Amino acid sequence: MQVSDRLVTAGGRDHDAVSNKTVIYRAKDALVSIGYSGVAYVGDMPMDEWIAGTLWGGLPPRGADGVRPAKSLGFAPVTRDIGQAVAHLKQAIGGLGSAAIEAHGLYLTIAGWQENRNGMRPVVIEIERRAGVTTIRRSPRRFPKGQEFRVHSIGARVSAEAAQAHFASLRTARGLCCTIEDVEMRLAAIIRETSTGSPGVGANLLSVRLPRPDLGWSMCRFLPAELHAVRIEAAQGSMVTDVAHCPWIVGPSVLYPPGVEVGETVLGLGGLPFVIVGAAPRAGLRGLSSSIRRPPPAGRPRR
Repeated sequence: MQVSDRLVTAGGRDHDAVSNKTVIYRAKDALVSIGYSGVAYVGDMPMDEWIAGTLWGGLPPRGADGVRPAKSLGFAPVTRDIGQAVAHLKQAIGGLGSAAIEAHGLYLTIAGWQENRNGMRPVVIEIERRAGVTTIRRSPRRFPKGQEFRVHSIGARVSAEAAQAHFASLRTARGLCCTIEDVEMRLAAIIRETSTGSPGVGANLLSVRLPRPDLGWSMCRFLPAELHAVRIEAAQGSMVTDVAHCPWIVGPSVLYPPGVEVGETVLGLGGLPFVIVGAAPRAGLRGLSSSIRRPPPAGRPRR
């Protein structure tokens, strides 16, 4: 379960209120969600797009305007298992050179499920670039008894005590007793509480659920603090409709950029279904899916 905010700030001001900090990645042997914090751009490219392109094996294609990323179906230039993908990401992050990265660092958490001879096992991998040094930490291959439930955080630091307080009501004499909805609700509450005292953290959230593949479908859904809407212009007139946001999704035969969504979309990621939960359709509109334009780094005009 991953929940992230969607706000990038620059110079203490809001810069990109619908920034995406999540990438869903289907490796040969794993399905993981990747969250990042720290520097938000590599040159003119949003960090999430750089991560997606690094995993995909090339620059994501763009639409006719040269700015909006295009949805792509077809075989990825490169496919890797999760170990190869993490090693490649670490090398690419270590090779980045910019004053912004040295000033703000770059932090990635990769979490999900990896296939092995015994079925599926949970994986948590953290890559950190700070003060010119890139390090990597991996979860143990087997979680010790009583430590199977773990909460990780990057970006705005949350104390262990504060996180534990939110989950205290779920603990029973037999251990932790909760649903994935319970976990999502509490992670969202932690971020929104943090946003009230930290201007760099937003209240509009993106949630990713990755249950063990044999126990249910994976999905993402938008958790907005206020409704987000778009105006659709058509020959018959115009209409305003609520929309939901989705993250980058990278699979062996699909590259799906962040966009606005109405209705439900099911993608096949290497044999595993992934559901994008869009906003509820309105009368006269059954579905909508459109990639979005992202602002350039602060202080740089849009090309």
